[in-house]
Amino acid sequence: MRNNALYFPYMSVPNSTWTLRTLLYWDKLSAIVPIEYAHRPEELDAFMRQLLDVELVETVIPAQHLWKVEQFAPGFVKLLEPKLKTQLYSPEKLKLRPRVRIHIEKLEGIADFLLNCGAAGRVDYSWYMVETSIARLFMAYLTVCLGALDEVDAAPVTNRWEYASLFELGSTVRRLKKPEHENARHEILECLLPVPEGKVTLADIVKFKQKHGDLLPALRRMIEVR
Repeated sequence: MRNNALYFPYMSVPNSTWTLRTLLYWDKLSAIVPIEYAHRPEELDAFMRQLLDVELVETVIPAQHLWKVEQFAPGFVKLLEPKLKTQLYSPEKLKLRPRVRIHIEKLEGIADFLLNCGAAGRVDYSWYMVETSIARLFMAYLTVCLGALDEVDAAPVTNRWEYASLFELGSTVRRLKKPEHENARHEILECLLPVPEGKVTLADIVKFKQKHGDLLPALRRMIEVR
């Protein structure tokens, strides 16, 4: 069982009660941030900058880690190919399906494949627009691959349950938790880690973890084995 968590699908962790509970639950929370934004944190949203300033969140920079993931690009292509063979993902249908942005640094060796099959289009040097369901699959795959590295060692977590679908990731990385496990964890944390009414500051979270952080791993182990 891992003690740390890696947030996805966005660079900035949401400003929500979910995040406050997540910060308390895991020893360390990280987010996937391309190097250009890690060096220009002013381009991240205000809450994310505050989290970084008080060291409640750390950045995982794809360019520093993806080269260590064996068969990263071929693994995703193998995962995606069965979907592309269906009528719903024909080149004609792909042109009409909604798309979302993914940064080029995350698409290590995969961007050209997505362009060639019609699943993505280039916006500029840094960004691609990728068909939404393929983008979701990719972000989950990316997060699990990064989290499996020894130097990251983090379980994937998200407040967007549509991203937490169950699929086989191969022998070198773990399988994502089933959505019902995520829902159960969410319900348990609402009961066991209630967030008080009124404003809870990040300084409050830091103080709580400093004072009671040694008690949280036992709670996490109890919940994760259920």
